[in-house]
Amino acid sequence: MSKMKEEVPEVEYLRTILLPLVKYPEELVIEKITDDRGVLLTVVTSPTDAPVIIGKQGQFAKALRTIMRTYGSKIDALLHIKIDSTRNRDSGE
Repeated sequence: MSKMKEEVPEVEYLRTILLPLVKYPEELVIEKITDDRGVLLTVVTSPTDAPVIIGKQGQFAKALRTIMRTYGSKIDALLHIKIDSTRNRDSGE
C-alpha cells in the first residue's frame, strides 16, 4: 500500500536505488532543496541502515554521488547527495 505522491524524477531515481538496500524502508526519506548551486538531496535514514548506504570507507556513498551526478547531467541539474542518519524522526505521523 504505497502512497501515490507526485515524485520528482531525481528523488524517485535515488529512492529506486536505495530501497532494496535498506532494512527499514519506512524510515527512508529523501528531501530535496533547490538553490542557485544546484539540487541537494538529503537521504534521511535509520542509523542501522546508514552503514549500508555509506559503505566501507565511504565507497558506496562515493559511487552513489557519481551515479546521481551522471543522472543530473542527463536532466540538466547539478545534484548533490547528503546522508543524514542522526536526525531523530517522529514515528507517529
